[in-house]
Amino acid sequence: MMAVENLSRQLDVALNASNIGLWEHDLESGEQVWDDQILKIYGMEGGSHIQSFDSWSASLHPEDQEKFRQFSWEDAEKDKGFLTEYRIITPGGQEKTVRSAGNAYADADGRRKFVGVNWDVSADKRLQEALTEAKAKAEAQHIEVEEARRRMEKIALQDTLTGIPNRRHFEKQMEAAQTDGKLPAGMKIVLIDLDGFKTINDTMGHVFGDEVLRYAAGKFNEKLGPNDFLARTGGDEFVVLMREDSDVEGFTNAVTASFAKPVRINGRSCRMGVSLGIATAEDSATRLRTC
Repeated sequence: MMAVENLSRQLDVALNASNIGLWEHDLESGEQVWDDQILKIYGMEGGSHIQSFDSWSASLHPEDQEKFRQFSWEDAEKDKGFLTEYRIITPGGQEKTVRSAGNAYADADGRRKFVGVNWDVSADKRLQEALTEAKAKAEAQHIEVEEARRRMEKIALQDTLTGIPNRRHFEKQMEAAQTDGKLPAGMKIVLIDLDGFKTINDTMGHVFGDEVLRYAAGKFNEKLGPNDFLARTGGDEFVVLMREDSDVEGFTNAVTASFAKPVRINGRSCRMGVSLGIATAEDSATRLRTC
């Protein structure tokens, strides 16, 4: 008997130290017994230890009441107990998150009862929410950094004046096209210079010269095939990387025809031609043949 009493006192000390409260529910009378720790959790220190399921449900957070409307002790008994979590609002208006576990048993008189524990997990819940929020922020920041990196990479590979790829981008495309340091046989590189551009730039001004470059880039883009790659490599120099099955002759003829007559840019007329050079990779070799 002494051993049982000692064990009971030790259990009380352990439960108080861990802030865990004990409750008991009589399935026949509906009466509940709450210990001091349960009353403390529910903000009812000094209140009656005799409570009911209704008094418990009245303390539930409004958003959590619905999931317990269909709660059945009989179902819980069949399921060999329960473990659940919910929020409560104390009489002082404090919101808490409570975890509850219970199991069915029969007492010495054969009365069917449930005995269980409650413990306040509000601090753990807040920590979990803070960690979740911090993780979400970190992921959002990572996404922002990646988007910024992609934007910077795009800017680094784009000609700021015409919006088409620049020399660096062209060089990366050339590297990507190679296999074992060799270009595919039949791949062509078309070099394009604007004839008379320097004169236009000197006589009509650099602002208009920039418009001319943008116009030319647009015209070249219009004539490209779906797999062709256009870049501005500097000044009035452009380059097109064309696959073996691209229509290089059709492209060069269309470009030449576009600049065979004077063109109007921003309401001003100017004349310029284009010079084209074509290099072809031979038999998977890295050297290029100029045509």
